[in-house]
Amino acid sequence: MRLKIDGNENGTPKFDGELSRVNVILGTNGSGKSKLLDAFAVSVTLQNDFRLVRVSGARRGAPPENVSSSTNIGKSFEDFDEQVREDYVGLELANQKGISDYLKKMSEKDKDLTSMTHAMAGADQNRVLKALQHFSNSLASERVEYTKRHLEWMANGGEGDPPKKVDDRDAEQHLGKLLSLFSEIFPDISITAKDFAYRDNLNVNNMQKIGSGNRTTGFKLELSKLKGIQVTGTYSFNLTCAKNGHQFSPENLSDGEKQILSLLADRYFFKNSKCAFLVDEPELNLDPVLAIKYWNLIEREMPTSTFVYTTHSLDFALRDNVNRIWSLGRGEAKPIQLETLGCLPTDEQRRFLSGIRGIITTDKGLVVEGTESSFDSKFYPWILGDLDNEFQISGYGSCNDVQAATKKLDIWQLIVPQSMILGIIDADYKTEEEIGQLAGSGCISLKLHDAESYLCHPELLLELAAKMERSPFPTQDALIAEIIEFLDETMLNICHHRLAQRCRASVQISLRSEALAQVKDFEELKKQVSEVAVAYAGSNYGFDDSRVKEILSEERRRCVTAKSSKDVMALLNLVKGKDLLAKFAKHFGLANGFEVMNYVAVHLSPESFSHTDALREQIKSRFKDVGEGVLEEKDSSA
Repeated sequence: MRLKIDGNENGTPKFDGELSRVNVILGTNGSGKSKLLDAFAVSVTLQNDFRLVRVSGARRGAPPENVSSSTNIGKSFEDFDEQVREDYVGLELANQKGISDYLKKMSEKDKDLTSMTHAMAGADQNRVLKALQHFSNSLASERVEYTKRHLEWMANGGEGDPPKKVDDRDAEQHLGKLLSLFSEIFPDISITAKDFAYRDNLNVNNMQKIGSGNRTTGFKLELSKLKGIQVTGTYSFNLTCAKNGHQFSPENLSDGEKQILSLLADRYFFKNSKCAFLVDEPELNLDPVLAIKYWNLIEREMPTSTFVYTTHSLDFALRDNVNRIWSLGRGEAKPIQLETLGCLPTDEQRRFLSGIRGIITTDKGLVVEGTESSFDSKFYPWILGDLDNEFQISGYGSCNDVQAATKKLDIWQLIVPQSMILGIIDADYKTEEEIGQLAGSGCISLKLHDAESYLCHPELLLELAAKMERSPFPTQDALIAEIIEFLDETMLNICHHRLAQRCRASVQISLRSEALAQVKDFEELKKQVSEVAVAYAGSNYGFDDSRVKEILSEERRRCVTAKSSKDVMALLNLVKGKDLLAKFAKHFGLANGFEVMNYVAVHLSPESFSHTDALREQIKSRFKDVGEGVLEEKDSSA
């Protein structure tokens, strides 16, 4: 099915493409997903190739405990499907009126689809009841038809074979199909139809009642009176639910369970139709796993239908059933090449798409360490301040994950060619040479050890204390003394990790954490790492352990120099900011560094401090360079 949507100033995005059988449109809130589906609905209606089924995620029709209906139409169950569809049109009268009203406005400037959207919502409410009543009607109609044929046979003197008695089981099996599909999704819940009862009423010329019940034997009918006989049949049954051995009414199903049963009614109404299902946020009000199970089932049961979903659920978009994914942003839907994603492992696909979801709306992606709920996710929006809305910030895990993501810049550009992507990684124990090499990978390194280190600067801590009215509070000299004391406590670890980082390319020198914890002084550390280096390198490398001791001494001198100079930035480049900020949090009566970040975001501006303002400006400058195709970094430090 090919659709072309021009888009408009009211927020309907552009779309021009060929839909596959199962399609997913990814987009953030406010990107125009629902309006695009509304436009699809109009386009599908105009084409007349598919029967439109518009599904919103919030349907929760409750099934009744007792179902009863009557009919005087003699139709078999297999012929009843057309009658079902006709009745369903009645359910969608408001829906169709909304579409009709919209089509009348096509020539007008205002192409607002609000009225049509509201009209569609009214079609959802009675589907469960209507579906169940049709089962009841189908059962009754078959019995009515049997009674008419039986009366005619009797009126003819009982000549020939009597009509075959209706077997309820065929029709009841159709009802069982609906209930079994429900149990396929909820295997611990069974819904049973029982207590089937039928009653027919016979009338002659709407006046004389000549009998009731299923037994017509014994009635003496004349052919002249047969034309005046009217047969009305009433069929009823009860529904009961069971879970863990306990029975309960269908009305006590959960909202999600009611919604699934209501959605399953769609399959019944359209089981023999070629449909276009337009589904807005299929995971809404449903457990994500439940939504996937349900729509996988419906897609299986309706193989000739087309499905279009709008969602921001990556798990739903990456189902095996999905044939095509579209990314929605900047007022236009763009196809994502699944074969391009196929070269990535599954976990990287998810991480990759989570970034795309926002980048397509901003054109600027900032890939940082951590997760969506980590310290960095709070820190960088604060650093960017009023610029935050221009960037999509995605937590990608470790330093290696961030670098791997930015190295796939060519894949990003295949999908969103206009996007600019920058990675930010912690300095940790990296060498100056490593930091310089990051320029070619689309990354920049923090000047300080990690993001938490930026909040450990005494000037920032003192300003926050004033805003929070924390008194007494340590002086600036006292805070610097605490940083130096922390450096002394962790110096052996710092020297060890910096040594390991400098040597890892050639020798991979590193002590196990248990062994490092047993080291008491610097001389013992030199001895331990030398033994490890020699054992690892062996004679093939021609390795000289004196170089290891020399590097270790250089790192120790770096620490001692930072101590003696009391250079705050040099100190914060060495010590682990996450652990240091946890210590400083106690001065504020807070539990950890994340809580400190929350107060900083409320009370302070990054532009007020030279070190945070420098980082903010570096990010802005770097994005400008990326946009101009400049791969060499002007300044490797913030």
